[in-house]
Amino acid sequence: MRMLVLGAGQQGSACAYDLLTQTDYEVVLADLNVDSLPALLQPFLGGRLSARRVDANDRAAIREVMQGVDATMSAFPYYFNHGMAVAAVDSGSHFCDLGGNTEIVLQQKELHERAVAKGVSIIPDCGLAPGMVNILAEHGIRQLDRPTSVRIKVGGLPQNPEPPLNYQVVYSLEGVLDYYTTLSWILRDGEPMKVEALSEVEELDFPGIGRLEAFHTAGGLSLMAQRYEGRLDSMEYKTLRYPGHADAIRLVRELGL
Repeated sequence: MRMLVLGAGQQGSACAYDLLTQTDYEVVLADLNVDSLPALLQPFLGGRLSARRVDANDRAAIREVMQGVDATMSAFPYYFNHGMAVAAVDSGSHFCDLGGNTEIVLQQKELHERAVAKGVSIIPDCGLAPGMVNILAEHGIRQLDRPTSVRIKVGGLPQNPEPPLNYQVVYSLEGVLDYYTTLSWILRDGEPMKVEALSEVEELDFPGIGRLEAFHTAGGLSLMAQRYEGRLDSMEYKTLRYPGHADAIRLVRELGL
């Protein structure tokens, strides 16, 4: 099989590495800058890994690089996801992305009929959150006879936090800022609704880690609020950070920085 990974940043490089070490697939890694790939990928270049220079804004070039690949994984920033999904359908390539923005996922859902007609699977929101946590939550729901409430909390915390934010960006900064500034979908009283990001802060204690704060951020539920409308009383996703993070980010947001 031949796989395409779009985006050669930290997440895209990790995706390519996993494909190369866990499978025998050929991998194409495509991005605007592929001149300085991380050291962990260097041994594979010239073998099962090839690098292609491509501009995410050039849809014709994207469709061209998708030709002849069995599946595409997009690690481009979230705002490219709909366009990449369209290109995948046009090119006949199965497609998944790291997601993060629910409104864009709703746009991707509108591609369903076209994707079915082309025999293409489109699977958005395949990161940690949204992604893995939604699968775990869904599994937990199915283990219970009559679940009523779901609470999802995810950290992604640095082992050695440094002030003032006590946080480390490990993927697109634009993605981080998006989920701090976009309204967050939740399920309350059985109805999907939106609440402000960084709101409803609560403190929690985790043995071995200490005190953390949890607050709403966008994207983490994916479409689970819509999926469980009328079937659960409540469902929410909150991000975990070291204390004071929400106040600091709220100040940055209010200053428009």
